[in-house]
Amino acid sequence: MAFSAVCLAFVYQLPVTSLLPIYRKLTTLSLGSTTDYMQTPILIKDRPYGCDDRGTLTCFDAKSGEIIFSERLPGNGFTASPVSDGQLLYITREFGKIWLVGAGREYSEVGINELGDNCLATPAISNGTLYFRTQGSLLAIADRP
Repeated sequence: MAFSAVCLAFVYQLPVTSLLPIYRKLTTLSLGSTTDYMQTPILIKDRPYGCDDRGTLTCFDAKSGEIIFSERLPGNGFTASPVSDGQLLYITREFGKIWLVGAGREYSEVGINELGDNCLATPAISNGTLYFRTQGSLLAIADRP
């Protein structure tokens, strides 16, 4: 598995002014009684993704703002913002589980991993390594010999 450094400009380059209407919609959209009030949505290609505290992962169409899919991950406590390598979303639950979800137009759960410790911080991706800061340690995960 290869990781790459990802930020909004590298995943899909858009002028910041064109993102403001979509960001406003993502931050104000209410799905039932949930909203992304702490987590930052991520844009991959033409699809913004957001995951709220209750684990509702929602994918939008960037042009229309329409919901492409909305799926509920099990459990509560999704404080960290999702990150992506451009192919997968990494969604961390506070109690140390990580959901790997395909970054496509349909919901596709690829796997679930355990960190073995609580994790409230947003993971980081840099130079092919995925970093998780847990309550007691810093974990670095990479596909290297």
